[in-house]
Amino acid sequence: LNDSFWIGLTAQCIADIYHENYCVNEEQYFATIALENFRLTGKKAFINHGLYAIARSYHCVEDYASSIQIAKGLIDSARIYNDIPLRDKAWELIGLGNLAMNKYEDAYEAFCENFRSTEATAADSAYYCVLSLKSGRVNDAQIIIPELLNSPNLPEHLNHWIRYNFYKSLDSIKHTYKMLE
Repeated sequence: LNDSFWIGLTAQCIADIYHENYCVNEEQYFATIALENFRLTGKKAFINHGLYAIARSYHCVEDYASSIQIAKGLIDSARIYNDIPLRDKAWELIGLGNLAMNKYEDAYEAFCENFRSTEATAADSAYYCVLSLKSGRVNDAQIIIPELLNSPNLPEHLNHWIRYNFYKSLDSIKHTYKMLE
């Protein structure tokens, strides 16, 4: 009960459970407890992941500016410690935050980083594709759309989102409306 590492780890797990259940205020509360305790241990890897949890919780309560600011700091730490998953998750938060604020160019730059990553997922590619379309880079999107839309790893909602934005970029009202339905 008085070991900061285990308190931090337990609080982090509780924050993750709240995150998965969309209880954003509770998530932020336990993420804060986790980070405070990880800082007491001095274990940099855990501190970094505690910072990520805080950034994620800010994103979930729609404080995108704070989330992006913390995530940008995490990218530097991830480089120092060669933590590729942390780097990718930080870029994703930056991209999603900018997307939520309709800053498509900044979101595009963030998802370019993830798209180029050796650990890029189908979702990373989907965000890159949609942001290519939203920022006027239709040719970049068209290169990956056929393979991406046929990927068994792409969730259906992202498949529809790509198609909707593609048809919208082509000014095809009939197809855009169909995808919206």
